[in-house]
Formats: sequence, C-alpha cells, structure tokens
Amino acid sequence: MGVAKLFSLFWAVSLTIASAKKPERFLPHALSFASLSLPSKDSERVLFEGLTETGIVVVNSIPDFQRLREEVLISSAKCALSSRSADLGAFRTLFEDGTMRYTLGSKTVDRKAYDFDNLDTSSSACATFESLSTDFRNLVNTVSQLFINRLDEALGIGYGSQLLLDTSRNQYFDTVKEVVETGLQLEHFHTYQRMTFPKNSTFEHTLDMHVDLGLFISMTPGYFVEGQEDEDSGLYIKLRTGDVVKPDFLDGNVLLFMIGDGFNQWINPSIKFPLRATPHAMKMPSGAATRSWYGRMFMPSDDAYLLPQRQTFRKLREEFQTNDGQSRISTTACSDGLVPSKRSLQTCTNANQIYCWNECHDVVASCGTGETTQCAKDLGGGEFSLCPIDTHDPGCQPNCLIAQSLLDIGNGFCNGFTVSMYMDGFTGVGDSKLQCLVFLFQSAVLDTAGKYTVAALCSVVLGIIVEFTVYLRRKFSKSTNKGLRYKVSMVTLYSAQVTLGYLAMLIAMTYAIVLFIMVVLGLTIGHALFNMGATVTENRDPCCPGDIEADMINEKAKILYSDDNTSSGTDEEAEKGQGPSI
Repeated sequence: MGVAKLFSLFWAVSLTIASAKKPERFLPHALSFASLSLPSKDSERVLFEGLTETGIVVVNSIPDFQRLREEVLISSAKCALSSRSADLGAFRTLFEDGTMRYTLGSKTVDRKAYDFDNLDTSSSACATFESLSTDFRNLVNTVSQLFINRLDEALGIGYGSQLLLDTSRNQYFDTVKEVVETGLQLEHFHTYQRMTFPKNSTFEHTLDMHVDLGLFISMTPGYFVEGQEDEDSGLYIKLRTGDVVKPDFLDGNVLLFMIGDGFNQWINPSIKFPLRATPHAMKMPSGAATRSWYGRMFMPSDDAYLLPQRQTFRKLREEFQTNDGQSRISTTACSDGLVPSKRSLQTCTNANQIYCWNECHDVVASCGTGETTQCAKDLGGGEFSLCPIDTHDPGCQPNCLIAQSLLDIGNGFCNGFTVSMYMDGFTGVGDSKLQCLVFLFQSAVLDTAGKYTVAALCSVVLGIIVEFTVYLRRKFSKSTNKGLRYKVSMVTLYSAQVTLGYLAMLIAMTYAIVLFIMVVLGLTIGHALFNMGATVTENRDPCCPGDIEADMINEKAKILYSDDNTSSGTDEEAEKGQGPSI
C-alpha cells in the first residue's frame, strides 16, 4: 500500500473519530425553589456566580412544575400543528435546515396575563392548551418574581442605585424589580418540527448563535413531543473562553434564567459587577422530530430611557413596527435580528463583537472587573463620551469603561433631563448622571457650567437684595409722615421682601449644595452691609419680617420709658402706699 493511500486512510479515520466526538456537557449553576423563596447568602452566591460567569442559572424542585410543563408543552404543540390556515393560528417561521417553527404568542404586563394572539379557538386542541396554560404561566410568574427579588439582593442594588431613568416621573428606577414590574413580558410557546434533514447539510445549528434582546428570559428546556434529542442536538451556549458547550439540565424539569443583551446594554453600565449576556444556539436532531419550548422575555418599562439608543423603550418599540402594525420585537426577540426602519440600530451577529462606527469590532478581552466594552470617544483626562449607534465619528472606538467614566445622555454636565428639586439630599454639581436642575423658571435649565455659574451669582445677589429690603423697610418705618404714601411704600416693600425671601427659600430647597451655600452667602453679605446694627431677634427666616417689628417695638419702648413720661421710684411707691415705714 502506497504512502498516499495510507495517508488518505489515516485522514478518513481521523475525520470519523472527530465527527463521533460528543459535545462537551456543562452543568450550570442551580438552586432549588425553596432556596429561591427565602433570602440567603447561598442563593445570592449561586445567582452572582452563575450570572456573572456564564449568564445562566437554573431553578429546580419547583412544586408541580414537572406535570404542568409536560402537559402544557404537549398541548401547545398539538394546538400549533392543528390549524393549517394561513390567516389563523400559530405564526410560522421556516429555517434554512428545513425546520418549521410554530409560535403561539402572548404577553404579561404588570402581572396580568393576556390572551394568546390569533389563537384558533375553533380547535379543541387549542381550547385545551389555553386552559392548561393558565396554571403554568402563573407558576412561571411566581418563580420569576422570586428570581427578580433575589437578583437585586445578589447584586447589592437598591435605593439610590439609579439603574435607568423613568421619564414618566423624572426619577430613576433603582432596582431590577422596578425596571421590569410595569414592563412588557413576551411569552412564546415554540413548536419546532422537521420531517427530514436535508442531505449533505452544512448547517451547524437550526438557530445560529445569538443573544436575546431583553433584559433576561425565563424558559424551559426543550421537550420532545415526537422523536428524541440526540448527542449532537439541543441547546448550546458559548462560554467566556469561547468554548461551545451543551448545558446539562439533568431531568429537564427546571426553569432556566438567561441574561439578555438588554441587560448588558442598559443595566450593566450602572452596576459594579456586570452580568453576562449568554450567546446561545439550538440544533434539531438529524431525524424527524417535534420539539416544544416555552420562554418569557422580560423587557424594561416603556418609560425607561435607554442610553445606547438615546430614547425610551416605548419609542424603540414603535420603531420596530412592521407594516401590519405588529412589533418585530414580538416575533424575533433576538438582539441581532432588529434593525428599525427609521434609523440604523446596528448589532453584530457575532456575540463577541460590538458595533462601533459603522463596523463590528471584537470586544476588549482585557477589561477589568466592573468594566464592559463600550463604543466611546476618548475625550482625554480619563473621560469618555458614549457614542450613539448612528454616530459617524472615527474617534469612536471600543473601550473598557466603567459607569462612572461615561458622560451620559446630556453634554457631560448633567444627563439632559430636568428636575426642580433633588430628592436624595444635598447634591453636587457637574455629575453626568444627575438630572439638570431647573432654576426657578422652566426655561432656566442649568445644563452647562456657565449657566450654573450665573445661577450661583444670582443666588448671592438675591440674598443681598433680601437684606436690603429689610433695611429699606426699617428706614421708611421711621418716617413721621404716616399718610397714604407711607402706607403704599410699606406695603410694597413688605410684598417685595416676602416674594424675594420665598424665592431664596425655593433655591435653598433644591438641595443643590452650591446654590444653598450661595444663598446663605448672599444673606450674610447683605446683613453685614445693611443690618449689622439691627435688633437681634429669634426669627431669622428671610421670607418673614422679623427685624422691622422688633425695631418698631424697641422705638415704642424708648418713647414709653423716656424721662418725660416716667416718675421716680419713690413717688411710685408713695402713690401705692408702700413707702418706708416710720
């Protein structure tokens, strides 16, 4: 046998062995329903490690979950396949490997489960499915709410965390629970069916590697109504190392939670330890099979402002409306499948890349703890300006950034949204994460250092003028002419003092520390200039007339007890019959 034939034989045997190699199995982090129900350090540790390392955690031992899961997934497949009408029933998607996916979609908003879209109610199979789905969806909702509660605890976030801006209240969502509790939750029952596998197929997966759009997803492992999973089929995930593995769910009766790209884009920049959006794929078996699956995608509140897209989630959803009024978010739910019609919201199909200045770049592998790869422009001095997706600027490049180094949605001085009073105590100035302060009038927004400086100077001047009005009232009060002119002048000055005093009080009540100091400084300077010799009273409220009344009382006392109007103590005592005894 020649050398060439021996080499060919060796090569063929090597390919056979390689093709027969089983995919690596991966055991994800798991915790029981009982552990999830009560706060504990162990549950926090499992959630933190699982979601930061791989982006997935499974919950097992859920009461009655096995029965409900099997019943509802079998019935959903029967319902989806029962209607052959093109206008009614499940939404159909044909994949390149010959798999047809049938989708029964619904949603939950504010814990209210809605009816399924376009369900063929004339089908008895669909009526059964609709009935069985109620208890199952309620159970998933219960487990999901517990997961959200424990997630906030594991990440150490709470009041003051400022995850996303709530534009309806001009305040921040401080917890993941607040972000999602009024948000859209998309629910999909998918049935994948393939009768034959294309000959000489080169398709690696039925669903290519991708990350989901939402914040996170709760889902069941696939359930085979017909056929069975082989060694080469099922769910695949990509680890941080780049290795592609198959998660091992043991008996499959678990609820899996997986972090999506929405969490990576919208929440990670505001937390110390970012969670990992999990790239995943799915492959159908080589033979005929029917696979049923359920997932619930958690979206942020419609009023949440999304920094990378520079708009609210409601506006983003509107941009994804198809011609028939349906949302493409509802039908794809994949981050790499969304390209709005009005603007270019680009993403990269490779989960290890980000879109920056018109092209995909590899993520920075050397990012430190708490840092993520962001498309940003280096402004120098350690400051970066986050680049919107549609920015055409060659200075925008992938950078490892933490939340504190980003100049948010404003111009770097403040975040672009307005507030008339800070609600978390005294607040500084020049923080790009803070809302822009309204200075007394709606049109006077302090969104630059120059405007803030002018406002600070005005606060000082206002304090001086308040004290000056007190001085003028004192001067006019000593007039001997108490006619009409006197009364008009005194009323006018009183009104001016009260008005200016309350304006000074409103500035102080913004809780902007610089403006508070400026008001106090102005009042102090005004007092030193005009009222240093005034009578000291207990009332030091600049809005209320205290010194004038005290001075008027003092003047009356001087008149009452002057030499011309008093008698000696001896005469008084004689008049009262209390003189010295003889």
